[in-house]
Amino acid sequence: MQALFVFLEYLLRYSVVGEPLLMFLSAGEQGRAELRIEASSSLPIGRDDVPGALPCEMELARRTFVAAGGDFWSEEGDVKRSVWVATLPMR
Repeated sequence: MQALFVFLEYLLRYSVVGEPLLMFLSAGEQGRAELRIEASSSLPIGRDDVPGALPCEMELARRTFVAAGGDFWSEEGDVKRSVWVATLPMR
C-alpha cells in the first residue's frame, strides 16, 4: 500500500538518527493481520484547536486502511517514542 510507505517516510523524517524503526506483523483477532510500528520520534499530530485533526500523511494512511476494511491509529507513546497500529482483514 502506497499510503503505508507515505506514512513511513513521514515517520522517518521525525525519527532520531541511529535509532531503530521496529515493525511487527502478526495474526490478530478475528482473522485480521496487525502491523505494529514503533519509532523513536515525536510526530506533530495535529492542530490543538481542531480535535482529531491529523497531518495529511497520517490521515491518508488511516483512510486507506479503513477503505480496505482495516484500521490505523496511534497508541499511547511518549514524547520520545511513537507507536502506530494498522490492521487489515486476512482474505
